[in-house]
Amino acid sequence: MNGFNFTTDSRGASLIEVLISMIILTFVFMGIMALSLSFINGNAMASRTNQATNIAQMQASQLQCIDALNLGADYSADISNGTPITYTVSQTQNGNVFNAGFAKCAMPASIEGINDDYTVNIYLYQNQNMNTVINAKIEVSWNKNANVILLNSIIV
Repeated sequence: MNGFNFTTDSRGASLIEVLISMIILTFVFMGIMALSLSFINGNAMASRTNQATNIAQMQASQLQCIDALNLGADYSADISNGTPITYTVSQTQNGNVFNAGFAKCAMPASIEGINDDYTVNIYLYQNQNMNTVINAKIEVSWNKNANVILLNSIIV
């Protein structure tokens, strides 16, 4: 039988071969770590984008509930000079109280787990073709306005 003998056989791996394989494995693991960090950052960005989209959709629903005639009467100065209605949705707010100025219609639901501070700007414009319709542009931004979600809506 021609087996391997640890005491007399010198055909094992040399120190240089082991060192080279460890260096290769180190680079492979570093690449896997970089890829996993990229996935974590992508998931965090997707979560914040999803929350901003939910806030914008809830705000559009709240504006639809108020209707164009009441918005036109209550916010005529903002509509005529293009001043945004601005408020903040904070990660520290309890229950996520949204714009108190639109208290006639409550938000449909609160958003749980807000993980950033969001600034909401609502621009109201009179529709060019119909006086009973108001165009609304809802901007939800976070990360010091570095990221913005924009939602356009028509209020009848």
